[in-house]
Amino acid sequence: MSAEQQPDVQVDRVGRYRLLGEIARGGMATVHFARLAAAHGFEKWVAVKLMHEHMSQDVTFVSMFHDEARIVSQLNHPNICQVLDFGDDAGRLYLVMEYLHGETLSSVIRAAWRGGTRLPLWFCARIIADTARGLHAAHELKGADGQLVGLVHRDVSPQNIMVLYDGVGKLMDFGVVRAEGRLTETAAGTLKGKFAYMAPEQLRGGESDKRSDIWALGVMLWEMCCGERLFRAKGEGQTAVLVLQGDIPDPRSLIEGFPDSLADVIMGCLERDQDERIETARDVAIG
Repeated sequence: MSAEQQPDVQVDRVGRYRLLGEIARGGMATVHFARLAAAHGFEKWVAVKLMHEHMSQDVTFVSMFHDEARIVSQLNHPNICQVLDFGDDAGRLYLVMEYLHGETLSSVIRAAWRGGTRLPLWFCARIIADTARGLHAAHELKGADGQLVGLVHRDVSPQNIMVLYDGVGKLMDFGVVRAEGRLTETAAGTLKGKFAYMAPEQLRGGESDKRSDIWALGVMLWEMCCGERLFRAKGEGQTAVLVLQGDIPDPRSLIEGFPDSLADVIMGCLERDQDERIETARDVAIG
């Protein structure tokens, strides 16, 4: 078994937080449901993102984790998952975030499609509008010098949006974000994100900016409203070809009586020419 395949040593506590159960697992870290207990009966339920033990020895991944903690800690918006704490426990880095009581948007979409139903248009518009508001706040983040940091999420997708049980949508996971002042730079030719939601300019290796995230909003909104995948293919290569050249049907041609205002937002996000695309996430939110 290689070092990359070694399982993590099981721990039940990091720093001040007791880990109560694994919520999710990714290539770089696991996310745990956890509890912070303090004096006089004070307690708080949180989510702890704990870097895999073998990743803790990799300078690049450690820098990426530092980047995520530093950048997201500066974001304070009701539609972005908040970072509460960051620490190092015996060489294991961890990030503490607010616990979001809900489901990922990908789970919500799968449940609807398995049941043979389409999500209500009002719900689709609400969740994407919430996500767009959070995204706009990220895009407008300024540094200590008052200048925009040029933050681009680069992985806006249903897996990275939480739908809370009270109906609020929240954007998560800024692990592959691009911004000025990052400790880690993406190697030339390395693609970050999910191909089916990646903007054409990203796939071509061109410069991505906030409009690349807006493309992803459009893909998600199209899929939620139309009840099917927009760029469905067997592999990443075929998916990339569809993103670059495939047909993008106007929802009005697929669904009778589809609202013009909603269709205009979707198609405005899905302009392959960045200069023709809706310019800001705020414009998407207000529709």
